[in-house]
Amino acid sequence: MCVHARTCGSQLALEHTGDLYSCDHYVEPGYLLGNINDKHMLEVIASPAQRKFGHDKHDTSMREASRRP
Repeated sequence: MCVHARTCGSQLALEHTGDLYSCDHYVEPGYLLGNINDKHMLEVIASPAQRKFGHDKHDTSMREASRRP
């Protein structure tokens, strides 16, 4: 779904351990937002790290578009 969206960040991945990742395509240590056993899920989703992840898609695509001839 996010491939058609202006920004990303709404397709999170929740592991059986409670680890929550920014995206279901990036279940990697660098995208770990936290564990829902330690923090409320809404707090983790609304974190600055997740907002940055979501906006990076738009910001990156705009920079790339401005470099095209």
